[in-house]
Amino acid sequence: MMLNATAGAMLAVRIRQGHYGPVVAVRWCPDGSRLLATASMDGTARLWQFSMDEDTGLWASQCVNTLEGHLGSLTDLVFDRCGGVLVRAITPPAPASLEHL
Repeated sequence: MMLNATAGAMLAVRIRQGHYGPVVAVRWCPDGSRLLATASMDGTARLWQFSMDEDTGLWASQCVNTLEGHLGSLTDLVFDRCGGVLVRAITPPAPASLEHL
């Protein structure tokens, strides 16, 4: 995934390898670490680290962790206020799962 920061907004300009199903939730980590979490109908959550390419001005991402093994599609995710715990919601209904980062 690459993003272009223009006029204070971020627009997706290119998608690289990632999820195999539709992405249904995207959340920035609140600790300012440029870490983005995505949840997908493919049953995975992915954590992406962003950095700016100074030559192109594009924000490039690298998947730094894939959280697998869910028994259904992910429908949402959220970080705690400090960015240390990621909570994922799963369909069909199952207990919410916690991941300590």
